[in-house]
Amino acid sequence: MAGYVQAQLSGSYTIDATKTTSGTNYASWSAFASAIGTSGVNGAVRVTVMTDETTANVVTFNAITGASSTNTISIDGNAKRLLSSSTNEAILFNGADYVTMSNLTIQKTGTGTAQTGIEHRWIEQRGLLGTGYVR
Repeated sequence: MAGYVQAQLSGSYTIDATKTTSGTNYASWSAFASAIGTSGVNGAVRVTVMTDETTANVVTFNAITGASSTNTISIDGNAKRLLSSSTNEAILFNGADYVTMSNLTIQKTGTGTAQTGIEHRWIEQRGLLGTGYVR
């Protein structure tokens, strides 16, 4: 069976909906979360959010291979907003560690009673690092 190897992430990246996903840019939060969950990291990763994003999907960060106290993932929200109408949380940390977020507003736009910004067990277990709106 033939397969392929994806390069692990390291260095600076952007999340910018005005550009396609390629090289060091991801067109959406979900594209970035999927890539880092699939590829893992082999060094520190810094992400700068360049545009607001509106989504109906949960952004899920699964376990990140290679993440450690030195190989951290830092997401600078750059005073942008993640607006989510998903039924539950806007962002779910499903095993991802060593991720920090700062300068980001997470706004839930749905009407359900289970509307949360970030899945709460992650906050309780790891602590929320950085500044942002958590409902």
